[in-house]
Amino acid sequence: HGWCLILFLPIIKYNSIYLSLSFSIALWLFITIEAVRVTNFFFCGHYIEKYCRPFLDERDGGKLVLTHVWLLIGCAIPLWYSFIIKYDGKYNDIMDKMYGVS
Repeated sequence: HGWCLILFLPIIKYNSIYLSLSFSIALWLFITIEAVRVTNFFFCGHYIEKYCRPFLDERDGGKLVLTHVWLLIGCAIPLWYSFIIKYDGKYNDIMDKMYGVS
């Protein structure tokens, strides 16, 4: 979690749009690679499986390995939520958006 703060926090201040795009692309890649691994698409899933298996623990024992996807989503959701609050074309007070307080 510390690495996430070190990597992402400085970028949010300067270029949050591209950080959001990067999160989206990385999420798409993670999901695509996991789908290829599980379905053995183009017969290359076993290569991905062979590479990933030594890095997995007992929490990733099922068919799908989603730890990396959940970590990425956990880092991206606050940024994506801030765009929903910030860019709706109206007054940008977070208390108004979340609680209806004027």
